[in-house]
Amino acid sequence: MSAWLSQIVPGKDFKWKTVRNESEIEELEDGEPTDSLLHEKLLRHKMGYERRKSLSKQLWWFCSLLLKTFFFGSWIFLALCLWMHRKDSSCLLGNERIFDDIPIRHEMKRFQRAGFHDDRHNDLTEYEGAPNAKNNAAWEKLLAVGVVGISSHEDSKLPNGTALSVTNPSVHIVELEMFHQLHCLKWLRDRYWELEGVVESSMDVPQRQAHSDHCIDYLRQVIMCHGDITPISFEWNNGIDAYLAHHSTPHMCRNFNSIYEWAAKRDNTGLRADGNHKNVDLEEHEMFD
Repeated sequence: MSAWLSQIVPGKDFKWKTVRNESEIEELEDGEPTDSLLHEKLLRHKMGYERRKSLSKQLWWFCSLLLKTFFFGSWIFLALCLWMHRKDSSCLLGNERIFDDIPIRHEMKRFQRAGFHDDRHNDLTEYEGAPNAKNNAAWEKLLAVGVVGISSHEDSKLPNGTALSVTNPSVHIVELEMFHQLHCLKWLRDRYWELEGVVESSMDVPQRQAHSDHCIDYLRQVIMCHGDITPISFEWNNGIDAYLAHHSTPHMCRNFNSIYEWAAKRDNTGLRADGNHKNVDLEEHEMFD
């Protein structure tokens, strides 16, 4: 053995003896059998102690690593859960929260130019213009859905609940506000074009139509952008043998007066939202779309 091993060997003076290598151990074994046995016992004891100490250190290191991993993993898991919850519920307002399978997904989307077209923007959106087979089909497709079934659990979250479906009694029915808003806009669009051919006006007809087309399609894009999924509840009315929709359904709204007063404080431009719109063809096109 190359390592130095120290031991106490019983003797008259109980002096320290140092064993440097295996040859000295053999000498001790030959001359001092009692000391040799003691040396071997001490050596085995020390080697066993070192093994237990090493094993203890390894076990402690492993347990410490396991606890640290569990601790930090728990925090990461908690942060992920909070982030997912925030992602799912962000911007949900009022009764929109009743749905068990939240459909909200956000995206950045630029509005299409509508109504006022020039040489760079000749293409109409698929919803613009006087009613024809193509744009009527586009509007009808928007309204092909909108009344949906909800579970009893979702229904229990509504203040007064809603009616069961006549065709499928296992679900309750609600209409999503976005589709109701689109329905109202389509109604106004259809009435406008019905009257357009019979109402006399001193305004230039092409510009009046362009402005009206702009307003209709702009509002369509606003409605689709905000995607209000507030549920409109129903009740069955035996007198008319049909459903009655509760259009007074509660909404969580941004306070209009607060926004109005804030805008009034910043009213330092000399311009109005209801300003004089000069619906003329531009000699120089605007720099940006």
